[in-house]
Amino acid sequence: RGAVAECTGDLLCRWSQQIPSSPTKSSAFSIEKELRILTGRIAARVILDADIEAFASSEDRAGLVPLEEVLGIDFTTKQCYDPAAPLFLRRPRAPRQMTATLALIDQRVRSGEDRDDLLSGLLRVSREQGLTISRPELVGEVIQMLYAGHLTIPMALINLWRDLCVHETQETIAAEAERLCGAELPSVEAVRGSLCMAALRESLRLHPPAPLLYREVEESFPMAGYSLPAGWGIWVSPYLLHHDPRYFTKPDHFLPQRFLPRDFYKSRSYLLGSAPQSYCSSALESPANQAYIPFGVGPRICIGQAFALDQIALIALLTLRRFRLRLSLSSSIFDLQSRV
Repeated sequence: RGAVAECTGDLLCRWSQQIPSSPTKSSAFSIEKELRILTGRIAARVILDADIEAFASSEDRAGLVPLEEVLGIDFTTKQCYDPAAPLFLRRPRAPRQMTATLALIDQRVRSGEDRDDLLSGLLRVSREQGLTISRPELVGEVIQMLYAGHLTIPMALINLWRDLCVHETQETIAAEAERLCGAELPSVEAVRGSLCMAALRESLRLHPPAPLLYREVEESFPMAGYSLPAGWGIWVSPYLLHHDPRYFTKPDHFLPQRFLPRDFYKSRSYLLGSAPQSYCSSALESPANQAYIPFGVGPRICIGQAFALDQIALIALLTLRRFRLRLSLSSSIFDLQSRV
């Protein structure tokens, strides 16, 4: 949480310097690249206890890495066999050359220094369990973790802020942010039980990061009257499941109340008024929660889902406490107005 709050605070300070001093004026920002830099910087801190060149000094960090190694390069799949295919994949991925990052990993392995980051934890567990991790395996794990959230976290934040603007909910979240973040950094429990987290979960229901998931059948099995042979490819659509009225009442509506515990209203009824019984906890406490899979499901579920949710919600709370957002012409461009 400390790294997330510190890096987010630096970003918000930069934004403040670019916004006119008049409280009635705002400035337009292309949010996507800014959030990609923020995501990469947090990942470098949490995984390698490193930072990005030109964004911080190396005084307290294990080292610095160039911006291009943290941002990566954009990759878009090609429609290789069906020119009419409507789907393609666009995401950042690691560049071919990551000289500084690899040198930092090698230096950390040689030193054996424990810096309370994920790399230290990975090396410590391997030693305690008597495992030998080869350099390619170690590098592969670290690089994969560094880039795991480069697409999902920025887009989830953009979708959340867009939903809050369109559905006029951001002032309510801003009031909650002032209460939670006014004196000190909120606890993990406070963030997870917040209206902001409920709004994030609902936004992920409407706009799942992976609209399609692919799996292959290892052993044949029957399902819903069909026989699925081993070797078959299966496509599962979180988007369709999340919009299915059998599982979610009013599936096309933005209703953060779905993800609020019933006792939320006992102490915070000022946020949304009386509890709407038909929506409270419907997506978490009923069998319908099996249809809610923004991070996948089963043994291959995203290992970083809890950290991603906590990170996105905390960034949203800190941002809305300081700025009022308004949608601009582009879906990733917002007009920002200081609340101070």
